[in-house]
Amino acid sequence: MQHRNLISCFLIPLLFAVNLVACQRVPVTVTGVSDPNGSITNRPIPSITEILDDCTGPSRDVDSDCVTPTPTEYVTIPTELAPHACTERSVRLEHASYLGWQTPDLIQVLIYLPPCYDDLNRSYPVLYLLHGKPQDEKHWQILGIEEALEDVYGDDTLPPFLVVMPLQPEPLFSSTDGGPGSYEDEFINGLVPFIDRTYRTIAQGDSRGLAGVSRGGVWALEIGFRNSDTIQRVGALSPSLNVNYARPEYDPFTLVLSGDLPSRIFLMSGDTDTAYEKTLELSDALQKADIEHEYVSVLGNHESSTWRVIIPELLLYLTIDW
Repeated sequence: MQHRNLISCFLIPLLFAVNLVACQRVPVTVTGVSDPNGSITNRPIPSITEILDDCTGPSRDVDSDCVTPTPTEYVTIPTELAPHACTERSVRLEHASYLGWQTPDLIQVLIYLPPCYDDLNRSYPVLYLLHGKPQDEKHWQILGIEEALEDVYGDDTLPPFLVVMPLQPEPLFSSTDGGPGSYEDEFINGLVPFIDRTYRTIAQGDSRGLAGVSRGGVWALEIGFRNSDTIQRVGALSPSLNVNYARPEYDPFTLVLSGDLPSRIFLMSGDTDTAYEKTLELSDALQKADIEHEYVSVLGNHESSTWRVIIPELLLYLTIDW
């Protein structure tokens, strides 16, 4: 009996000491716990003593040594990579055609796609450019539109957008002035729907611009002024208003009085240009109607060299906030 009591005196304290060491808490970190925002976080699991000492627990009213714990700081680990960023700076030219709305023929169209068009799953604004007479869909290429686009993309000056340069078929181009059966009808009901269903475009008025040169400039004004719900940005380089004999309801000067015009209007002419006087007169009419617009006069005549120098300013004005 005395021997058994002696063993108990030594064995029981020894087992208690081993148990005490085994039950001591070792800090552990768990990875892969989701925070309320759904991101992966790393955070420590609190020990039992931390839980007991938490002043928000039952001991807060009886334990004078209770200290309010400092909030745990979480580190968020991104769950996905940053979106693909475009590093290209060159535009791509595409040749297309569509069956005319007011003509039985196929109408040729040139389209400049912005850099990374195939790589980025997004939609784009569209700038339509109308040629002068007797030019065709390649007129704006001659004026240097491709170089101007690559300059602004190379400098990150402007956001990306599509450029569409259609052939304006005869006799719609020269022998109509607007409304049903005219080039306005072809543009609104033929060209624009074709582009919207073929390319990834933002199909709304403020994401469409329209500019033209000479006779194309008159069409840009007529179409834009009559269809501001479809076209909210309009530019006209030396519009040949001096030889425009439109009926009043299709005349840009009359349409100014309607008050429902595009939000951005850009006018330009050369100082010895045959279109100078009428372009300035239209600018004065817009000013009297308290309609915000931009008018620029440069040195030059009614020719390509005059229009070429103003293209960067035209692009900037019409597309800067796209």
